[in-house]
Amino acid sequence: MSASRCYIFLVLLVMGVHSQTTPLSMANCLLDGDAEFCAACLDMASTTVSTTTVTTTTTPAAVTTTAAPPVVVTTAAPPPVVVTTAPPVVVVTTPAPVVVPTPAVVVGCLPGWRFTNRPSGGWCMRVFTGIHDAKIEAERACAAKGGTLTGLQNRDDALFIQRSLLALIPQNSASVWVGIQRTAACTRQQITAACTRTTSFEWTDGSATGTDGFVFQPGQPDNILLNQNCALLLASRTPTITARGTYYAATLEDVNCVATFIPANIARQTRGYACGRHNRCEPGWRFFNRPSGGWCIRVFTGFHAAKADAEAACQAVGATLSGLQNPQEAAYIQSSLLGQIPQRSASVWVGIQRTAACMNQPPSAACSRTTAFRWTDNSATGTAGFVFQPGQPDNIRLNQNCALLLASETPTITARGTYYAATLEDVNCVANFIPENEARRTRGFACGKRG
Repeated sequence: MSASRCYIFLVLLVMGVHSQTTPLSMANCLLDGDAEFCAACLDMASTTVSTTTVTTTTTPAAVTTTAAPPVVVTTAAPPPVVVTTAPPVVVVTTPAPVVVPTPAVVVGCLPGWRFTNRPSGGWCMRVFTGIHDAKIEAERACAAKGGTLTGLQNRDDALFIQRSLLALIPQNSASVWVGIQRTAACTRQQITAACTRTTSFEWTDGSATGTDGFVFQPGQPDNILLNQNCALLLASRTPTITARGTYYAATLEDVNCVATFIPANIARQTRGYACGRHNRCEPGWRFFNRPSGGWCIRVFTGFHAAKADAEAACQAVGATLSGLQNPQEAAYIQSSLLGQIPQRSASVWVGIQRTAACMNQPPSAACSRTTAFRWTDNSATGTAGFVFQPGQPDNIRLNQNCALLLASETPTITARGTYYAATLEDVNCVANFIPENEARRTRGFACGKRG
């Protein structure tokens, strides 16, 4: 019993209980009530303390020995760290191939074609040589090259066409067919208050806008023979030429749409035609020729409960949520999304919202299928793209101010009701989906930008 107690006492001593909190003395030991026991233990304690002290003093020496390795590690490690200078070099070479093609993609014209940024969107122009008496022949020649006779957005376009033709022909002057025709209202009309220099003609290329490109020469368009429903652009190396009259360089003159030239005015013979075409979209984007101009659409995957989040995602790639010009665009968006996701159906955010007049309004004569909503992309026009499914938009909760396009591999799906593929349904602008209508969950957004 005493040996056990002494053993416990010694353990406590070595652990520091007595050495720090309770001084080692007979008086403290006698608290146990056994003087003989304490004397024996104190003898043993003296030996233990001595041993412990030796062990304790040996430990710092060992610690001092281990001080060297950190120095070795410190000096050895930094040199390999220099390897970190290599990654920046690799990073620099990686963007270079990506950055280089970007300007070409933005310009988007084929070799030999000139890019111009019109209000309606990017436009590519090229002048070709060839004698075509009839404008329709020149139009067909452009169509064979994937274009159309180009209109003139401004005088710069006229000067470009003039320079291009003169660089291709040996003659000092010649005429060029361009995409312009007399309006129906001014057919067989000479210059009047209604049929003026800027109102008698219209552009036929679906791209040129405004009247800055109507660079008619003085006194034109006069429609002197009442059958001059087309116009030619004169290209000349001199400011004016004489050919049964005076004609000015880089200006238009109205002519018959079949223009033949006699020797007296051979200096004005048609020797070229100016074609135009929409520029191509960036890789991954699909081009659509809208009445408002070229438009590029791309469908991205990703869940966004709020339309505003989808809009922000489009803006991050330099675009906006795309409206729908027609059912063909809706079909493209559907097929594009389904080609990127494993699900057989899902919804897509598009650029559409309820008009201010129809907010919080149920369907009515004023808020109908074609009047309750409007496009937000500033490109889609008309109502052909309002491909709402039957009974929509109903605004049943009076807060359905946005709309989703359903993409489905099958003509219809069932999700707390029947829904039709490639059609729109009005929804809240923050659309959450419960398990019962998971098949309609938003899994993509359609972005668009000028092409």
